Amino acid sequence: MWEDRWIGQDILKHQFSRFFSISADHGKSVGEIRVWTNLGWKWRLNWIRDIFVWDCAHVDQLTVILNNSQLHREISNSRSWAREKSRLFLVRFAYEMLYNSSSHEFGRLMSYLWSVKVFPNVLTLA
Repeated sequence: MWEDRWIGQDILKHQFSRFFSISADHGKSVGEIRVWTNLGWKWRLNWIRDIFVWDCAHVDQLTVILNNSQLHREISNSRSWAREKSRLFLVRFAYEMLYNSSSHEFGRLMSYLWSVKVFPNVLTLA
């Protein structure tokens, strides 16, 4: 949740770095932190220490952003390949991108690829 770009263009870890540093939810997905109850969606944010009084306004700001996110219980999570109109990833597209890139772009791309979080089943098969 904190480390993925799923709300706007920024990552919550960067927008709310102070809260990220005291979050007990590092590495957890939105689905692990946001749960469906009889009363609707509920965010279960866990902290390693109590929130200071002067942080309350920022907590409210984070809560507003989270509550305004458009998530649907019946729609599954997915990832898409932004470089293609079809949004599908094909190895051919990756090879073409690598073949046409400069050495600087290639280095940046490789650095990015190694930092990307992947689905657990992909990690298992790697």
